[in-house]
Amino acid sequence: MPPESTNRISLKSLNLTPEDLQFTSPSGKYRVKFEHIEDAIFKTTIDGYYDIEAFHGHIAITDKILKAVEKNHPGKIVYFIEDATNLRWLTPEARKASILKYR
Repeated sequence: MPPESTNRISLKSLNLTPEDLQFTSPSGKYRVKFEHIEDAIFKTTIDGYYDIEAFHGHIAITDKILKAVEKNHPGKIVYFIEDATNLRWLTPEARKASILKYR
């Protein structure tokens, strides 16, 4: 195996499973699925109504990925590609929380 491939990120190297990268709100009105594309690139597919409950579930996965990458691959930059095609609505509270979190 070439040396650079040992630095490549995989779900296994992050100790994550595809199930760890999915969230459905208790109301069932919001779903998000993070897919590992390659190395430090993840695709996020969003479906439904983004309220504060959805915000907390979504950021829990984002934080889980970021912490796992930092722990297992320090200094690596993570990229998220978001597909919000099926995002139907965003509450003001969730919007504000998102802005404050990622500012």
